Amino acid sequence: MMAASEPTTFSLARKWRPQRFADVVGQEPAVRVLQNALGRGRLHPVLLFTGVRGVGKTTLARLVAKALNCERGVVAEPCNECPACRALEAGQFVDFLEIDAASRTRVEETRELLANVPYAPAAGRFRVYLIDEVHMLSGHSFNALLKTLEEPPPHVVFILATTDPDKVPATVLSRCLRLSLRRVPPEASGARLAHILDEEGVRYDKESLRLVAQAAEGSLRDALSLVDQAIAYGDGTLRGEEIAALLGTIDEERLVTLLRDIEQEHVEGVRSFLSQVEERGLDPRVLVERLLALLSRIALEQLDAAATREGPRLAPETVQLFYEIACKAYEELRICDDPRTVLRMAVVRMVALRPLALEAASGEAPLPPPRAQGGTHDRNRAPEAAAPRSPSSPARATAVRPAAARASTPPSPPPAEAPHGAEPTPLDPTTWPETVARLPLQGIVREAASHLGWENLDSEGRLVLCVAKAHADLIVPRTEETLKHALASWDSRVRDLRIIVREDADFPTYARLRRRADEQSQETLETAFRDDPIVQDIVQNWGGRIRGGTVRNPEEK
Repeated sequence: MMAASEPTTFSLARKWRPQRFADVVGQEPAVRVLQNALGRGRLHPVLLFTGVRGVGKTTLARLVAKALNCERGVVAEPCNECPACRALEAGQFVDFLEIDAASRTRVEETRELLANVPYAPAAGRFRVYLIDEVHMLSGHSFNALLKTLEEPPPHVVFILATTDPDKVPATVLSRCLRLSLRRVPPEASGARLAHILDEEGVRYDKESLRLVAQAAEGSLRDALSLVDQAIAYGDGTLRGEEIAALLGTIDEERLVTLLRDIEQEHVEGVRSFLSQVEERGLDPRVLVERLLALLSRIALEQLDAAATREGPRLAPETVQLFYEIACKAYEELRICDDPRTVLRMAVVRMVALRPLALEAASGEAPLPPPRAQGGTHDRNRAPEAAAPRSPSSPARATAVRPAAARASTPPSPPPAEAPHGAEPTPLDPTTWPETVARLPLQGIVREAASHLGWENLDSEGRLVLCVAKAHADLIVPRTEETLKHALASWDSRVRDLRIIVREDADFPTYARLRRRADEQSQETLETAFRDDPIVQDIVQNWGGRIRGGTVRNPEEK
């Protein structure tokens, strides 16, 4: 049986609650206001502490109560040695009343509380009322408080604390001295955690503290709770990889490696990252948030040309594109039932759209030459008729080029892109797809324009274009603004541009026109290839077969 003197519970957050103003982390402005007011004996009788959970609202309220009732007098820093300070530290001071507004919302309970306000303190100099989560009070309870808050007795101090000040009536706010507590910066949280762990004799590494401070999102109490959990998980030791597994996240170096793999088109590395996410059951939302933070840091480093860059060497256009993709994924996570799919598609988009960002940076046109649907092989390879591996197939090596050469001219090529300096022509709905091919656009702007269809151009110069919902992601403010200037330069009638999203895709665009020409060209090429006598001989007499999507024009580059 456990002895009565042995502790049964333990919490770092309670054990290391600051007992002096000097121990409060990350709230220097609020602490300075309170200490100066206490030192001059001019503390406001109604204080309102606002801020997210775990930033020190209740802690500061208890320190104010100590400073007001310390036996050495009203001081800027309590002594923590007198009976009043010790009683407050132990939660046994009768003149410090901590009320949870969430459980005392009725006006009758508020009136009962106010009935004892006129009476003098029983043991201390001041009676301090701490009303936590004050925004939970009912409207009638706030009305009952108004007169008392406006003119409280000289021996009473009210301290209101809330995480949602917008729900506190303006009539109450006007009677308070408001102190907004900030989220604790990760660096300050990490330094405080390091001090506590050193005092507790717990081993740790820097990465573990950084992960905990980042996951706590500015709440030091949450950070200490996570440390409690991590100590139990690591059996008394904090390691970065174990903290990452515990939090369902991944270390930043792995995200840096992912960006390098995308930059270098290392597909196997990208697949390895996605497999690791699946195997470890990592939280996609946390990963996207950390990816956004990493990309924003890289973008800030790129503003300073002399800064030392430790991350991947990404072009600024690539960083901006990846950030837009990650932001889009963060929005999709709110509505998608399978967050892993959202993360996978975000990574795939980065791989697929990276060449567009590079071409936009270098000034090259991004539209590729016509290609067949479904083909992923090298364009420079000659088409092959796949026959069994047999040494008695002498015609196999000579069966390709003659057929492909006879079909090298497609019947209806897509409109050619005009060189820079092409003669502008008035915009017209019937020739819109061909006009897009001649516009002096580059990079991702040209790719977006190729998916736009004509809607209307009114007499006031308002041009309305449409885009299918499947390609709406290509239309971002920067792209739309660039396209607007290009169209206005091409046709002086254009004064404004508006792009609307349509559910259907049944309207002519340059991309559809080019794809149709590609399909016709490929169909003609494959027909000529199948009709070639040598190919027919291989298929009929040697058991050969033609693989779909492998027929290519050897002269195509």
